[in-house]
Amino acid sequence: CGAPTRLQFAELNEEHRNAIDFPVGKTVQYTCRPGYAKVPGMSPTLTCLESGVWSEALEFCKRKQCSHPGEPVNGKIISLTNLQLGSTV
Repeated sequence: CGAPTRLQFAELNEEHRNAIDFPVGKTVQYTCRPGYAKVPGMSPTLTCLESGVWSEALEFCKRKQCSHPGEPVNGKIISLTNLQLGSTV
């Protein structure tokens, strides 16, 4: 396999970051990026398959939930349905 898949929610662990060629059966591990948390029970790994491609990258890291931003002094919050990383209130 070539270089492992680049993921929006996780980064490849340091030991494999600069490698470009991986043997069949090789497993690489990812770490959740800042603002993301690991989903319990899901493995943060990809494996080089016999077909020469990486296994499917499941979403093993989810955006973290932010706390309530508080009420504005001279206004009000109209819609507060999503408080995940990157959301706008």
